Amino acid sequence: MMNKELLRYSDIFFKTDCLTFDQLVAYKAGKLTKKQNHYVECHLIDCEFCSEALEGVEKIKDIKKSKATIKRVNRKIRKKIYRSENERRLLYKHRYIAIAATFLGIITTLFFIGSNNKADELFAKHFELYPNLIPIVRGETEESLFIHAMQAYETGHFLQAEWIFKQVSETDDKYLLATFYLGIIALKNEEYSRSSYLFHKVLESQKRNLRIHAKWYLVLNYLKTNNFSKCRSLLIELINSHSIYKDAGDEIFIYISNK
Repeated sequence: MMNKELLRYSDIFFKTDCLTFDQLVAYKAGKLTKKQNHYVECHLIDCEFCSEALEGVEKIKDIKKSKATIKRVNRKIRKKIYRSENERRLLYKHRYIAIAATFLGIITTLFFIGSNNKADELFAKHFELYPNLIPIVRGETEESLFIHAMQAYETGHFLQAEWIFKQVSETDDKYLLATFYLGIIALKNEEYSRSSYLFHKVLESQKRNLRIHAKWYLVLNYLKTNNFSKCRSLLIELINSHSIYKDAGDEIFIYISNK
């Protein structure tokens, strides 16, 4: 049903305390009783709107034609109001849908954040920079790119270390180690795609121990990026091989098994 308040104003001579069109026409034509005439005149004294309306009525030559025009205008007003009311209802409906969708989005986001918080906690707990696998010994040449890179790595100058590691040639016997440490730096810098790529290059090698370490850092990578399927597969390999990462792997495995 159309809003009653809107209907009230759907007539250009709507029913209020003001005079109606018919009253104004009858007053002009002298067809009112003495009492009615007195009422109209008293009202006109205090109502500027009706006084101006009366001036308009006095200028009308064809009252019947004017009444027909007024009815036509009123129909258009009603039609416009009806459409506006429907549009408003539709707007309210869309607004409720938007509110519901927003609420659902908030719940989903909170769930996702809560889930991610645990993954972040596990990552923070188990991620640590891997130490130098080849400690520098007295008398060893200091011209080695790898040695310079490790010195920067161990002192926290990761940007410098990264740049030097990249200079290590593929023909150098330290190339795979350089790739491994580049993967760790990338993981630390939250460059997950690059980190994954570098660790997979290490997995292509025949160096078993280095491959185990690369698998572990890939587990952390997948944990951080919510790639639980790949994370689970690598964890099973690490746990079954009784590697040094078994206990930490068990904790992460329990977490992702509920996903």
